[in-house]
Amino acid sequence: MITLIIFLQLMPHIKSAKPFAQNMFGFHLVLAGDIGMMGNFRANVSKRVDFGINGVLYSTPFFGIQGDLNFLIHQKEPDIPFNASIYPLLNLGFGENLFYFSFTGNFAIDFPVEIKEEDVNLKIIPYFLIGIGAEAVNYEVGTKSYTDSSFEAHGSFGTFFIITRKMAIPVEIHFSDEERGPTGFSFSAGILFTL
Repeated sequence: MITLIIFLQLMPHIKSAKPFAQNMFGFHLVLAGDIGMMGNFRANVSKRVDFGINGVLYSTPFFGIQGDLNFLIHQKEPDIPFNASIYPLLNLGFGENLFYFSFTGNFAIDFPVEIKEEDVNLKIIPYFLIGIGAEAVNYEVGTKSYTDSSFEAHGSFGTFFIITRKMAIPVEIHFSDEERGPTGFSFSAGILFTL
């Protein structure tokens, strides 16, 4: 099942719009310095832990895979109306004469809001995340091979629209200070389905 869902590929520094509902899969259109498609799959391990696997294909071409474990450290309550979580994220990517690896730690906050009207039952989850980590890039220029390693910081602002119990639409703007790869800025939007 996971192999089927990861039919796309990953641009390592793109952090997909994070589904805050569990057991979902789907895809995103990613607009950056290049255009790509992202596959997305999430499933829960326990009440406070879930994992995600993503894949993105850019037309440069660029291919890779991303995995993360999400740990919920605070659940929304009346006095503190947001969820907070931390999650480590591992990226592997391959491009033309390029290999990319990064490991980052991320902190995310989301603010679930429910809109209940007569014919409308919509849940909106705006969120933001920040992260820091280490990255390494091996690339070839002519017959020579070079390796760069550095620290990188990134952040995302997004909204997760839960339209029905079976479908959601994620939208996200992501930025990064990474020096290599197609871009340090991207916009993604997609559709996700509940398993």
